[in-house]
Amino acid sequence: MNSGQECYQPSRGSSRPGVEAVDVVMSNLYAPPARTAAVVDAVHTIKATRFLRLYAISLVGSAALFSVVATLRLMLSGGPGLQRYATQFVFHDGLRTIAPLANAATIVLALVFWAEPQRPERLLRRRGKVLWRALVATLPGYLVSSGVAIIAGLILLIGVFRQGPSILGFGAGVVTGWDFWIGIRSAVLDALVIVVLAQRYLARLSSLRTGLPGKLLLALTVVACVHAGLAALVS
Repeated sequence: MNSGQECYQPSRGSSRPGVEAVDVVMSNLYAPPARTAAVVDAVHTIKATRFLRLYAISLVGSAALFSVVATLRLMLSGGPGLQRYATQFVFHDGLRTIAPLANAATIVLALVFWAEPQRPERLLRRRGKVLWRALVATLPGYLVSSGVAIIAGLILLIGVFRQGPSILGFGAGVVTGWDFWIGIRSAVLDALVIVVLAQRYLARLSSLRTGLPGKLLLALTVVACVHAGLAALVS
């Protein structure tokens, strides 16, 4: 007997995550109240996963861009004596400076993009889970960004400045565990401060009427100041 309600028919033969998520929500649209909380939790998990996708997409590009800019600056402004140690600079700077900075910038970019379409009340409800994911992603994010930064710098040295492949051993031979410790410490401190600031100010930043470019500029300026301040404090 037809009760007047239309039944939603799930998509057949599709394994795309987006389609499956829509099927879950639409299939439970007329669900009893007891199932409403489970549906809401599933939607919140999907929204939180969106932050990780934004983070992963931005991380590789940020690390490569920062490494290329730093390496170009060294090769174009340094003398021949300094250029001889360019590979050591790529490894040291990639581990100690570029990877933590890229991770911090990526967290901020992902948070701003994630928060942009959210309503303030929804953002406040979902913020805790997303900020926790940002902290958890810091260590693997640092390792990925350090590898990308080193590879990007070496590709630039070999492909543009015609340095031989033998420079790989020359640069890698100076890396120690202390370089990793300094980089990881910097990345974790940056992430902790960003999470504390986002817990307090992310909703306020999202409500500004400056547009997305203005919000990104403001957030990246803050994270640059935070990174420089922490680096000076622990050095």
